[in-house]
Amino acid sequence: MNKIALSLIPCLALLFGCAPTVKLAAPEKPIKVDINMNVNVRNAGSAPETPDAVEPGPTSVQNKHRITVSEISGLLSRGVVGLNRQGLYETRPLGPRDTDLEYIEKTVKAANASVNEQLDALHAINNRPLDLIRADYLERAVKSLPSGSWYESRNSSGQWVWQQKK
Repeated sequence: MNKIALSLIPCLALLFGCAPTVKLAAPEKPIKVDINMNVNVRNAGSAPETPDAVEPGPTSVQNKHRITVSEISGLLSRGVVGLNRQGLYETRPLGPRDTDLEYIEKTVKAANASVNEQLDALHAINNRPLDLIRADYLERAVKSLPSGSWYESRNSSGQWVWQQKK
């Protein structure tokens, strides 16, 4: 038993004699943290009711275009709006149930402003004649029209006529 007690004494001395010292203190220089953030918030639940309700900013043209595309698509499907030879939207003859002429005209005006802004931007960037850019746009726009939509095209004798997309 003495041998065990004698062997424990050096172990206890080492254990309690060599205790590390922990010092808690604030640093002399403050801690500096640089954070650069870019937060884009998009609320899919609510969109402005009219194209004019979009707030101005760097993406306002894109936002305006998104809004007017969905509205114009609905009007194209109803047959109250068509795509003319300049690639712009035009009000078609309305039926007796179409009582929202003011909304249709306002939406067409906003959509045409958006199209013109985009075409002008392409003209400035690509340095191509605006009539060629407009012709390319018209060709793509006609292809993307939903079936049943009205658009203006040349007939076999070269005259511009309105026809419905099949």
